[in-house]
Amino acid sequence: MAEFNTALKRDCDASAKESYLWLQAEARKYNTYISAHINLNDAYEDSPLYMYYLNNDMLLRWNDGTLVTSESGGHKILMTKEWNAGWLQKRIDDVIELLNLKDSPSVHLDVFLPVASPFHGISADQELETLRKVARYWRERGVDITVETWHNLGQRPDPMFGLIPAVWWNDMSKDELASIPPSLATGSRIFPGWDYYDTYPGPKEIQDMVFLFGENVHGEDIVGKSTDFDVFKYRFCISALPYVYFSAHSVLDYDKVQNIVTYSDGLVADAGNRLVTENGRLLRDGNDMLFPAIWRSDRKELIAYSESGYNSREWTLPDDWAGVSMVKHSFFVYTVVMPGLDRASQRKGTQNKESISILAII
Repeated sequence: MAEFNTALKRDCDASAKESYLWLQAEARKYNTYISAHINLNDAYEDSPLYMYYLNNDMLLRWNDGTLVTSESGGHKILMTKEWNAGWLQKRIDDVIELLNLKDSPSVHLDVFLPVASPFHGISADQELETLRKVARYWRERGVDITVETWHNLGQRPDPMFGLIPAVWWNDMSKDELASIPPSLATGSRIFPGWDYYDTYPGPKEIQDMVFLFGENVHGEDIVGKSTDFDVFKYRFCISALPYVYFSAHSVLDYDKVQNIVTYSDGLVADAGNRLVTENGRLLRDGNDMLFPAIWRSDRKELIAYSESGYNSREWTLPDDWAGVSMVKHSFFVYTVVMPGLDRASQRKGTQNKESISILAII
């Protein structure tokens, strides 16, 4: 329980735990949390706790009494019995202390799915109710949990929207995406099924859903396969940049026939024509776009992106940029590169418009 993976250890540190805590603190400098990936459901024979679970009958069993084995070779824990004994709560508290989750309050619960124990007469529904208690307990302790998916092809009958704040693979239906705000339940990549696990951007239906609702980015999938920063920039801009802006608005209407989502404040995403507008002002035309970086609270920023590039395209600036575009004011244009921002020029807009030239994939 108290062991850290030695692969984490830096040469300059005394232990792997010290290196982990350094990484946790370092991440905060970049507005990032380290999320621990754990499995609450499995018990392994080489664990010092294994015999406690075996001797106290806290492992799932089939009708004939044989232990239920997980895909990774461990034995599945009977969560309901462990919770009733108070041992599961203690285990969560120990993890929070061990991994210093009070300073980095995020944890990913692998295979967080209900499994019945026929031998004990405990159903999958009973185990699901226990998982709800577990999710609430993490929340009460100030830690956000994530899981793989909401529904997992029907394996979790209750997706626990609101109890689970986020998933890695967003398998919400179109209606759920339109009715459940990201402030309640958010996700990473839109996910139609495991057949598309390793594809991007996926079939047209998924591309349309991403255009209408946006999605977050799996950075680890990109970094693990490519060192080309342009690949990450491309996926961030066509998926996450619109998603962040959409998330600041409420869905007012979803027209399934016309494939159009109308958001609050005049924001409209039209997948059929590949256009995003706000009160008639163009934000996106295909994969050419100009969106506000609304996460910046200290200053106004816009992010312009083009997949194919263009020369001297004119964009209408947002209304709250009216004062900035006057002759007496100016703004700076930067190119986003791997190390950060590369200042390109100082500009002045006229009549609340700005002409921009962009190379392909900038």
